[in-house]
Amino acid sequence: MSIKFDIDNSYTIEQLSEKEWIETNGLGGWASGTLSGIGTRRYHGLLVAAVQPPVDRRLLLSKMAETIITPSKQTELDCNNFNGVVHPQGFRHLKSYTQELFPEFIYQTEDVVLKKRILMVHEENTTILIYEVVSAPAKSTLKLKPFVAFRDAHHLSKANNDAKMSYTFK
Repeated sequence: MSIKFDIDNSYTIEQLSEKEWIETNGLGGWASGTLSGIGTRRYHGLLVAAVQPPVDRRLLLSKMAETIITPSKQTELDCNNFNGVVHPQGFRHLKSYTQELFPEFIYQTEDVVLKKRILMVHEENTTILIYEVVSAPAKSTLKLKPFVAFRDAHHLSKANNDAKMSYTFK
């Protein structure tokens, strides 16, 4: 079964936030969210791992903040709702959503068309994000900022100031 939404400016943030997607791993874990990118449920996240199903599921990765940087501009693709204030408004750049085997999002800024796919590895607590630049007339950078939660999937948490906030890859 294939699901496809071509998204234009007639869709409101509320309509895009009501349309949800889910990807599962066969162990009881999942990735899920809304087309707007706003997490409207505590169960939305890019990696909810089934540690000891059905009683222990952990939301490990809440979301990924995505920013396209070109020589002339920075465009944020993610979206948050802070007590009624939506920032950034990345949903305005979403042009289509398709789900055949897995969720696929197409974003378009003034200069760049970016495809994002989200899939989970069967019988593993692993989520894979695949980004593909469809077109870009100039050199561009995709900046990714992970929001790590590491909390019980049924509970909410606050900022953890003791967490290590940076990592250098070698």
